[in-house]
Amino acid sequence: MNFREKNTKITAKISDKKCEPDFLKSLYDAGLDVAWFNTAHQDEAATLDAMANVREVSDKIAIMIDTKGPEVRTINFDEEPKVFKIGDKVRFTGKVDLHDYANNVIAVDYPNFHNEVPIGREILIDDGSIGLTVEKLENEAIVCNIDNVGSIKKRKSVNVPNTHIDLPTLTKKDTSFLKFSAENNVDFIAHSFVRSKEDVFAVRNVLDAHGGQGIKIIAKIENREGVENIDEILDHADGVMVARGDLAVEVPAAEVPLLQKRMIESAAKRGKLSFVATQMLDSMIENPRPTRAEVSDIATAILDGADSTCLSGETAYGDYPVEAVQTMSKVSLDLKKNRVHTNPYQIQEILGVSKREHFFAKTAFDAAIELDVDAIVVPTVSGKTAEHISSFRSRKPIYAFSYDDRVLRQLMAKHAVRVNNIEEIIQDTDKLVQVCVQSLLEQGLVKEDAVLAVVAGTTYPAPKRCSFFEVGKASDLVKEA
Repeated sequence: MNFREKNTKITAKISDKKCEPDFLKSLYDAGLDVAWFNTAHQDEAATLDAMANVREVSDKIAIMIDTKGPEVRTINFDEEPKVFKIGDKVRFTGKVDLHDYANNVIAVDYPNFHNEVPIGREILIDDGSIGLTVEKLENEAIVCNIDNVGSIKKRKSVNVPNTHIDLPTLTKKDTSFLKFSAENNVDFIAHSFVRSKEDVFAVRNVLDAHGGQGIKIIAKIENREGVENIDEILDHADGVMVARGDLAVEVPAAEVPLLQKRMIESAAKRGKLSFVATQMLDSMIENPRPTRAEVSDIATAILDGADSTCLSGETAYGDYPVEAVQTMSKVSLDLKKNRVHTNPYQIQEILGVSKREHFFAKTAFDAAIELDVDAIVVPTVSGKTAEHISSFRSRKPIYAFSYDDRVLRQLMAKHAVRVNNIEEIIQDTDKLVQVCVQSLLEQGLVKEDAVLAVVAGTTYPAPKRCSFFEVGKASDLVKEA
């Protein structure tokens, strides 16, 4: 089974504690497309070493850096966690010097926290594992009642549903990692807790100021504000990650499945990327096989039209990381084999692109259906044409060719796109088509009698508009003009 033939891509979180080249090679062979690093748990030096290992395995694996964003966590304290009972009183404060775990006073890492949480609001700790209700503000702390038995541990998430906390978009560590990403050829930034387009602008400004103009920004949606502003966010971000862990704490869990569909649709209509994350194969952290519900969850995300499904703890520290990636690949391959062409959201116009660009993308998709072509071939400078064609969710492979390695790596995250390097700069369109199709033949990716749809520009590598479309047999397309 060739796991690289799947259409829905796989993004997997990689820990600096578990990133040896042999291990990463096994994940890549199982279907890994995007290596995802969480900066909350590692420093720049460790991340750089891990990135070098990824590059050693393949120059086509995309690298995504996850920045912390505007979140609140309990501070890093030394005391052993204790179990709180229903009705116990706990005090939360943003004043670190007031922290006194032995006497149920717990500090968080946002200094003004106790002044911004209204009386009567619910606070959820560690993705909702323990809940509290705010009773009063007293002596620079909020007094809370414990609502269920559980422990409060260090460095755990603190959520206050339906409450705006005036947190800065970027922490000092975020800004440092954005500079690091710009300097080290990172492909994606997944910024956490994006609330509005202004958060996207803040990330973009830092990247651009340090030479990171080519890095794509993925907005992680994890709260009500982000949900309500999803369309304006995606007008400016390069994609969305449906981060269901914190999202299902910030909004009622029953709303998440439809919100997932809405966010994927909003991205597809703009030709943007969509990722679905959190607990997709959570049981495989400890077990070699998934639950039936987990397989259905992956399938639902694929049928919703996600570009990529994501693994977190399963690959970062789980006992069966390779098996988890293989499982995800198998689900994607099975759905590809048994699924007809779909335009799941009936996209009539890709928002934010010219009518000309939309016409060529839609024409290529229609050709894949009406003419039953075997593949779509796209020489591309920026990757945009391949992205737009992908948004219609054709079942047929889209072979993207570019001389820009970063463009190719970023396209690794896009539905049905398979990437290939162009070694030489070719100005003539006919020659360019010949070189691309010949490469596919030599790699054994298509046969001589394969029917291909080719979408290209009039010149290359200058970033011109698409103006060339041809359908023909591979053997005919490689003949001298």
